[in-house]
Amino acid sequence: MKRGVLLLVPALAWGAEKAPSDKLADYLVDIGAGPVSAADLIGVAGTGVTQVQSLKDFNVLFQPGAGGDQKAGYGLELTPLRTRWSPVGIAQYRADPWTRFLASTSVSYARNTASYAGATHVQQAAAIHATYFWKPADDPVVAAHMAFDTCDTALGIEKQKAAELQRRLQERAARTPPITNDDRDRITREYLDSASFQKLATDADEAVQKCVAGAAKAAWNAPVIAATLGAADIQPEAGGARLALTRSLSLSAVFPAGANGAVNLTVRRSQKDLDLKSIGTRPTFGRTTLVGGRYTYRGNENSDLFGVLEVSDTHGVQDGIASTAFKYALGIDKKVGDLVWIEFRLGRARSITSGKDEPKALLNLKWSSTPSLPTLWTKQ
Repeated sequence: MKRGVLLLVPALAWGAEKAPSDKLADYLVDIGAGPVSAADLIGVAGTGVTQVQSLKDFNVLFQPGAGGDQKAGYGLELTPLRTRWSPVGIAQYRADPWTRFLASTSVSYARNTASYAGATHVQQAAAIHATYFWKPADDPVVAAHMAFDTCDTALGIEKQKAAELQRRLQERAARTPPITNDDRDRITREYLDSASFQKLATDADEAVQKCVAGAAKAAWNAPVIAATLGAADIQPEAGGARLALTRSLSLSAVFPAGANGAVNLTVRRSQKDLDLKSIGTRPTFGRTTLVGGRYTYRGNENSDLFGVLEVSDTHGVQDGIASTAFKYALGIDKKVGDLVWIEFRLGRARSITSGKDEPKALLNLKWSSTPSLPTLWTKQ
């Protein structure tokens, strides 16, 4: 056995080595539909609750159309320091709270059309959104990185590689001793180029990526806080003066409710909130405070289907954009492909046109890039 170990040591210095990526983008796991914060400000999201999740590098929202006053819209959200071009590495992200904050800050834009006072208007919004996990280990990105070595060890991948290479070296040494350094190098190269090692490497990469993704998914409902600062404007589609629609600041927090549940609370304070009933006469503005809550339930630890129950307190809110949020709604978030999530909501919300609470249904499609999880091996 000692002889085999001695034969093995120099051989392992060459070839496919374990190489965990330091790119932050390699640890972004798709664990939810993801926020597009600016969409909350113009009714595209139809909600008074800010969606708080571990941010992706970018997210695209498309709304084919909504009931009531709101029409088709779209939104874009970008988290610059989570893209593949980011200079921030995962080690720096884990070690420095300020870096984690900056790398969890996104910018977004949203646009839709809406009918008020018998005319179609274009609504546009921009927002800055930041999330922060008090405990780094609660961050799904950190959880994914921490899992890399743990998953590798648990799967025994290094041992499998070492055992097979040792067997080949011992077989050669027993057949025609002595074995030279050139022999060791050749046998190592042959093994690392063999179909058996390629299968081990492929299987290992897939197993580790699945394990890493699972560790991140387990942290989907970890405690987190978020802040969103945004502004929205409105203008008649046929042309005319552009008016402030709202200027808002929202604070949100998520708390776990068991292993498969989460509670999300949001308080949104708005300034220059346009009274939409005054849009065709003399525009008036006010201040509003919207409070909303959401309970999200995940079927099981591997599920990409979430049930949602949402309520918002719109009492006392004037006829501004905040008043059009769901007063209550049931819905689902469901991943329907490698790139696409759907959000469906059915509930009641106030109509500016009628001034009454009416049934409202909303369907949003969200698209983001497929996460590129770290591979275990690289050829040196």
